Amino acid sequence: MTKIIETKNLTKMYGKTTVVDKLDLAVTQGSVHGLLGPNGSGKSTTMKMLLGLLKPTAGEIYMMGRPMNRQTRVDVLAQVGSLIEQPSAYLHLTGAENLRIATRLLRAKPENVERAIRLVRLEKHMNKLVKDYSLGMKQRLGIALALLRDPQILILDEPTNGLDPAGIEEIRELIVSLARDEGRTVLVSSHLLSEIEKMATELSIIHQGQLLFQGTQRELFETKLPDVFVETTCGSQAASVLQALQPTLVPGGVMVPNLSEQDVSDLCVQLVGHNIPITQVVRQHRSLEEVFIGLTGREGLQ
Repeated sequence: MTKIIETKNLTKMYGKTTVVDKLDLAVTQGSVHGLLGPNGSGKSTTMKMLLGLLKPTAGEIYMMGRPMNRQTRVDVLAQVGSLIEQPSAYLHLTGAENLRIATRLLRAKPENVERAIRLVRLEKHMNKLVKDYSLGMKQRLGIALALLRDPQILILDEPTNGLDPAGIEEIRELIVSLARDEGRTVLVSSHLLSEIEKMATELSIIHQGQLLFQGTQRELFETKLPDVFVETTCGSQAASVLQALQPTLVPGGVMVPNLSEQDVSDLCVQLVGHNIPITQVVRQHRSLEEVFIGLTGREGLQ
């Protein structure tokens, strides 16, 4: 599949401190790509380097197959929209006035403005002062501003930060629709892992500036298979038969770690062969947060 964003050995140092360490990032075209990491892991620094706001100490950046350098930077970034931290809007002006100013500065096409307003569902609020917008409306206006040049790529840093549950759901649905219905690529970071789990089609996890994992959610969950609960009235006998698998005796049966689908099938055959009744076999659910913490440690909760 086409990689629309790639970095090779991307590095950022401040003096002797390495913030991003030889990062090889790969973002698939048309995906919602979640960029995850504990506080201070290098997420925001990486995004700022992709947007040309910070100069890398070393390494290469490719956008849409083109290298990002002094000669190509303006043309490449014309195809990239962004919302970093909080939207930059004039609070004493209306939403419409903010968009008109940005349209002139960015030399955006008028038809792009109407489309952006429609996409973020702010049609009824364009004549309100931005100071009177809710936080969710301000975030949607920020995304509308990022869409003015009809970019192929959107880079969003914590777009749901500070929103109430309804606002978070609105922004999540908007991000998913931009990729699914519009064909855009969205690189998004968030500390709300439950939200990333609902929207991201692929993930990158960085820790202390280094890439720990990159791939789909399914691939992430398969890096360490969740435990399997075998419900049986003969838990002690089952634990004895399955001793080599290091089972744990629990109320109602046994818990067995790190089994593949074939291993689960073999386990059932083995227990039935010893006349041990099985009521059900259930693989335990794990959230993205649990897997994330397993990779990065407890600091992932900060």
